[in-house]
Amino acid sequence: MKENSRNTIRYASAEITPAWSLRRNPAGGLELIEPNGTATAVRPRSLFPVTDPGHWIVLCADNGSEVARIRDPDSLAPQERAVLRESLAISGFLPVIERIRRISGRTAPCVWQVETDRGPSVFTLISEDNVQLLGNRRVMVRDANGIRYFIRDLAQLDGGSQRLIHRFL
Repeated sequence: MKENSRNTIRYASAEITPAWSLRRNPAGGLELIEPNGTATAVRPRSLFPVTDPGHWIVLCADNGSEVARIRDPDSLAPQERAVLRESLAISGFLPVIERIRRISGRTAPCVWQVETDRGPSVFTLISEDNVQLLGNRRVMVRDANGIRYFIRDLAQLDGGSQRLIHRFL
């Protein structure tokens, strides 16, 4: 990968100059415009959505391959930064689990019924490996569709929720 002279975006492509840009396409999606004018539809994702959500953004093509990385969005031009932040807000769906109402079984696969900061949700957990303890009391849960759910602090969950989740930790 080569890095542009502003040291902001790292490209996976071999022929790169600093003349890149980000823009919205007519359908509202995000595009990375290469120096030769080639537009690539990209989806931004935070590499560290919990521990460092404001830095290290990866831009992925429709096939999921990494096209570019942005170390610090604040170093982008204001218009590009605004477009990127809007796209991240849309794609940065990270519901916070506030209560676990029910888990259908003691092992995966199982169906979870939860209350999140965005309302009730039901999802399928396909593997115990998709429940990860982050530090002492934070937990990331990834459902069968790849949607991540976050528990900020296990100690803040009610007793019933704590009993249910501890089976998977």
